[in-house]
Amino acid sequence: MQESEESKVKKENLNKNRTKSSDLPWWVELLFVQIGLPESVLRNTLKLKAQAKDHIKNRRVSYYITFLLIGSISYLFPIIQESRIKNICVKETNNLLNQGIKDNKSKELTSTSLSVNHCNGGNYLSSKRSELL
Repeated sequence: MQESEESKVKKENLNKNRTKSSDLPWWVELLFVQIGLPESVLRNTLKLKAQAKDHIKNRRVSYYITFLLIGSISYLFPIIQESRIKNICVKETNNLLNQGIKDNKSKELTSTSLSVNHCNGGNYLSSKRSELL
């Protein structure tokens, strides 16, 4: 009985070893079994893969913070860019209004509010200009 049990255990171990060896990743099967690249390349690749896993595992928090920072910047950049362009438009329109309408200062609205109106697509400035001319 002991011999049969021992032989069953050996057969099970052999079956386990066979299934382990046949479960190669697809890239190993393709590159090293089918194409026939040297084993030294496989050793170096597996070593590099293990080092990369350890590196990422040890620096997970710093990668998370970096990803969060890049995400925040990419989210906020268009908003900042649009505000900057609007501020430039208001500044240039305000300068033009101050140069053109020195004598006829509007008591209702300041040149800044007229500039903001013009830059946001309002037509109050064009109607005022037609009245002044």
